[in-house]
Order: sequence, then C-alpha cells, then structure tokens
Amino acid sequence: MSTQSILKTENLRKVYRNGRKRVCALSAVTLELQAGETFAVLGPNGAGKTTLVKILLNLIRADSGKAFILGHPVSHPFARRTLGYVPEDLSLPNFPSGAGFLRFLGRLSGIAERQLESRIHELLAQTELHNVNQPLKKFSKGMKRRLSLAQAFLHRPDLLILDEPTDGLDPIERQRVLKLLVEHRDKGGTILLCSHLLTEVETLCDRYAILDGGKMVHAGTRRDFDADGYQITLTSTLKPELQSRLPNGCELKAEDGTQYLLVKGKALLPEVMTLLRELGVEFGEVLPNRTHLDALFLRYIERSSTENR
Repeated sequence: MSTQSILKTENLRKVYRNGRKRVCALSAVTLELQAGETFAVLGPNGAGKTTLVKILLNLIRADSGKAFILGHPVSHPFARRTLGYVPEDLSLPNFPSGAGFLRFLGRLSGIAERQLESRIHELLAQTELHNVNQPLKKFSKGMKRRLSLAQAFLHRPDLLILDEPTDGLDPIERQRVLKLLVEHRDKGGTILLCSHLLTEVETLCDRYAILDGGKMVHAGTRRDFDADGYQITLTSTLKPELQSRLPNGCELKAEDGTQYLLVKGKALLPEVMTLLRELGVEFGEVLPNRTHLDALFLRYIERSSTENR
C-alpha cells in the first residue's frame, strides 16, 4: 500500500482454556485501517469483540497472528502512546475534580504544563463539561462518559478505540457523544468502534466487519447500506398492459393495496418519472430505497449460525 496503515491485524487467534474446556474467542481475524477511517466491529455477545480490543491494547496476547499500530507491534511502547481508549465499563477513580483527573493523565502522557492547561480548557468546552470542580463520584453517567472521551482525546491520539461508547446513556447524552465522535471523524480522526447500536454505525462508519463465534463472517463498506435506488409510491394503479413499458431496472411490488415501483440506480429515475406521467400514472413520494445495517447484520449472523450447526 502507498500509505502506512494506522492499524493492521493478520490472522489473530485466541483460545481461552479452563481445564479441559477450550473456547476459541478469535480465529484468523485480519483487518486494516487507514488514517481518517472509522471502522466498526459488530457482533452478538461472545463474538470476540472484547478479545480483539484487549489484544490491540496489549492487555492480553494472541496465541498466534500479528497486530500492528503505525507499523509497530501492539506490545511496543510507541504503539500504546498513539492510542486513545474509551472502555464500555466506566470505572473512573474518585478524583476531587474532572479537571484534576485530566491534569493527572496529561502529566502521565508527558504533555508540557502550559500546553496541558490549554488543552484541558479546550476539551472541557468541546465536551460541554462545565461543572467539573466536583468529585467524580458526583458525576452523572453521561458526564463520566464525556470525561472519558476527553481523556481519550487529551494527547491527540492517532487511533481512538471505543467500546460501546453510548451504552446506557439517555437519548440526549447519546446525541452529545455522537456529536463529539462525528466532529473527531470530520477532523480526520481514525476510529475503531465496537457497538451493538447499529444506527450509530450507520451514522459514523466508513467500513465495518461482523464477528460471530470469533470469526469474521462479513466485511463491507457504508455503500452496503447507502441508497441503492428509489421507491416510488403509486397513487393510481399501473395496469398490467402498461407494465411492459417499464425499462429494465424497475420492479413493481404491492403492499396493503398500494403499488410501489422500485427503481435501481439514480440515473434511471428521471426517465421512469417521465414515463409514468406519459402513461397517466399518478405517484406520490419518491424515497431512497435503502438496505439497513440491521438487516445485513441479521442475514450474516443467521447464515453463520446455520453453517456452524
């Protein structure tokens, strides 16, 4: 490749052993992220997502395979310095204040004192954390999540790893967190996201992979669930003798007494709309015809379950 990968794994395998019992948590998982990409790892509980994250953070070691961050093995100190991490389970220490917590972590990261104070002020404004001069034990769950994001952003990481970043948050806090992540992505940040909220993945991600039983059962891009055509709602009936006039790339369907015309591709839409007017067929809404990620997710999980029976 012409540019260096931010993250790369090659055939990662991890087996957990408990006496004679063996559970394969990861099997031959290979993926690659370039700078500026947002990549989602999806899967049901027990799919291997957490094991993958722990290997990337060097908290556990793979039994075989390799993992690199900016060309360095994940065990190398340089690789760990380039990471920002937001865990699913927020267990923040009981610091006297949020600013003090960030100040402590900034000093551990080696950020110069003058730069650190400016950076903390910037992040508190960005994350909308205003009442931070109170003990962390008094922070709401949403405030803790935003503080956790602030600490992950603090040293300007090359790669941000997020494990269920909006889990358990109310809709208002979820939108605040998503806004921060979209801003980070739009500024060129690189994100690896583990989430079970598929609408978030549709909003944020360029590419995704689905894990099941430790295996990568599918990998795709947002084109998989972007609009791949249009659906025209017909308000008058398209009679059978007129249906033969429709060009290739059109499909007529009926549901609850209403006819819908599915048009494949954007280029064909003006021609079809003109034809309908010529035929005297009235129509109403013209909407993008999308394949939602939840449908793709269920399709590949069900296929994987069938193959593994």
